[in-house]
Amino acid sequence: MRIGLLTTYSFNYGSYHQAISLQKKLQDMGYECELINEKIKMFRWFSLFCMYTINPFLPDRIKQKIADKIPQYNSFLKIQNDTKDLEISPRWSASKLSKRYDCILVGSDELWSASRESIPFFPEYFGYKWKCPLISYGTCAIKLNPKNKRLFYKVKKGLARFKAISVRDSISLKNVKAIINKKEISFVLDPTMLYPFFIEKDNKINDSERYVLLYGQHYSEKQKQYIMEFAKKEQAHIYSVGWKQEWGSKFIDVTTAKELQRMFAKAMFCFPSTFHGTIFSILNHKQFLAMLNPIRGKKVELLLKQFHLENRIFENLNRKDKLEPIDYHIVEKEIETWRKESEKYLEKALETVKITGKEKHDKKRKNKNR
Repeated sequence: MRIGLLTTYSFNYGSYHQAISLQKKLQDMGYECELINEKIKMFRWFSLFCMYTINPFLPDRIKQKIADKIPQYNSFLKIQNDTKDLEISPRWSASKLSKRYDCILVGSDELWSASRESIPFFPEYFGYKWKCPLISYGTCAIKLNPKNKRLFYKVKKGLARFKAISVRDSISLKNVKAIINKKEISFVLDPTMLYPFFIEKDNKINDSERYVLLYGQHYSEKQKQYIMEFAKKEQAHIYSVGWKQEWGSKFIDVTTAKELQRMFAKAMFCFPSTFHGTIFSILNHKQFLAMLNPIRGKKVELLLKQFHLENRIFENLNRKDKLEPIDYHIVEKEIETWRKESEKYLEKALETVKITGKEKHDKKRKNKNR
């Protein structure tokens, strides 16, 4: 069976890792899987709207001017070097691509954020224009305003076309159930935790260059102060990747996804403020503190509650108490339990697609013999 994977894969390091992790997992399960080309028409406006998108349609001279002014733009631009070796579909329309695949899998990442100004409604993400079976995996969805009846109806009608739906967090679970309450919705692991093929085996700290790692944005003054005091006490540098932090010691302009993971692996401590930055810290078995912010904080908080790591939220930190090291033997057991359930969902969802395909084939053959 051939699967078309509809997701984002070159907006930032998180999008790249979740996309390639899910693709490799599906291939490991014995399926053919291609990432659907981001450069097809439906993604053009998405590229313009997303704050950190490296728009493939901008002239090189404009890209370079932006890159000179915004270090993280230049850093994310290099992700496209990683995507050159990926199995990506031709630049065809959705209707033409439908003939190429037995199934379209939508996810993971923030694809169902239809009411945000930065991420408008894209019909293909919600099942429109495709002429083959649809399932989702770990897709993130924000709350829709029921007063916007037109958008609510479009989303509801689109999601009803999916043979199976799963989301990656409890907020998305609640939001999707509010739209299509009659359909069973599953709660699964983010693909980066489902199939973390990219993790560096050597995570030994380099004592000759001790550093704490920042990955994210919108650190508060209180958070900055704590990190600087922590680094000074540990006699460590403050390195940032992905986004430049002027108050840190150094911005590391990583050139590949592998180099990014090496930065996490070799860090003595991590201070992420994003969902995937927190996941990378966990997968690399790092001691860390998640720095919540008003924009991405809730997702990170729910992720840590999922694995009973609420004490790793900076805002929950009691300065008087000693921060005990994370017991990753316990955390890995939790992850493995979630991993098995997530794999079951994928197997069941894809089996549903196979049955649907067989029924259609049998029906065609029956009509032909009449």
